[in-house]
Amino acid sequence: MRLPFKGDSVAELITRRLRNSVDTTYLAANLCLSFNSSPTIRFCLKDKLPRSTTSFCVYSFVCSCRASYVGRTTRHLSDRIREHNPVSLSGSGKKPGSSAIAAHLAETCHIIDKEQAFTIIYRVPLNGPRLVRSKLLSIAEAIGIRLLDPQLCIQKKLVRPLNLNWPTKHLVPQDLQTVMGEWVTPFTIVVSPMHHEISRDQ
Repeated sequence: MRLPFKGDSVAELITRRLRNSVDTTYLAANLCLSFNSSPTIRFCLKDKLPRSTTSFCVYSFVCSCRASYVGRTTRHLSDRIREHNPVSLSGSGKKPGSSAIAAHLAETCHIIDKEQAFTIIYRVPLNGPRLVRSKLLSIAEAIGIRLLDPQLCIQKKLVRPLNLNWPTKHLVPQDLQTVMGEWVTPFTIVVSPMHHEISRDQ
């Protein structure tokens, strides 16, 4: 039996009482006790991953002019943010691709702080097949677009509306972080050897 060490006098008292109880109850038993003390210094061997390495997440962007955008990525968030930089600001000479954010910043020449402008509003749970997580990510993005009504989201015109009881007013990204879980949680991941699907609990 292993017990925490609370001092010599306590250890002797516990040992004596336990052995007396065992000797009178279990005649053939041989009680072995060991006392361990907790380490004074605890080490954290694994650092928390930075926000830039987060994947399978829905993020929001708010420009200095308050124009906003909601998007999703299955890759590191830092890679997606880099693609939103206009070519004139990235300094890499590479075309940033079709990005509403890049087009907006290039047209307006607005200056942003990437650490403040981009916010993670939902992370897909790590468990589950990649296909199921990708579908859940798409649902979460559609919910975020519907709740925030971002001006820069061209794809919101192409997103099929979800049949949910939507709030009557728009939210800000800070409020959405707490609300997203309530909207996405009802979607149950159903996994079987033959198929994957996402259904909404009634």
